[in-house]
Amino acid sequence: MKKHLVLIFGLVILNFYGWTQKNSLIMDNSKYETATFGAGCFWCVEAIYESVRGVNEVYSGYAGGLTKNPNYNQIGTGKTGHAEAVEVIYDAKLVSFETLVRIFFGSHDPTTPNRQGPDYGSQYRSIAFYASNEERDIIQDYIQILEKGGYFSK
Repeated sequence: MKKHLVLIFGLVILNFYGWTQKNSLIMDNSKYETATFGAGCFWCVEAIYESVRGVNEVYSGYAGGLTKNPNYNQIGTGKTGHAEAVEVIYDAKLVSFETLVRIFFGSHDPTTPNRQGPDYGSQYRSIAFYASNEERDIIQDYIQILEKGGYFSK
């Protein structure tokens, strides 16, 4: 029987509604692509992506919820719907979206609901955003690889 990867993360159309951290800085990122992931504490996730060749910048913030411009204290209540997330600004000539997705899944356990390491709450859920059907397919295809390989079997 096919083992199913528990899909803790939502695959949703990219939505920066409520994105609150450093994104207000004025930078010319027009030649770069953007990817957004939530994999627990955004400071830890930010550090991982900052070390990747081809990544220009990584911003920590909140995404996926309905509360407009939430602050850290609001996020901690679990009532905003947002997850701690990172916006990865990258040069697609040097690193692919697929590589960023592999890093996302390789850096945390997406089968632990609302928890990563010692951090718990809905704001620490695993969530991968996509901005196109192609990105959605890359994420879903990689999930199938993980499911077939039993990488997150309990």
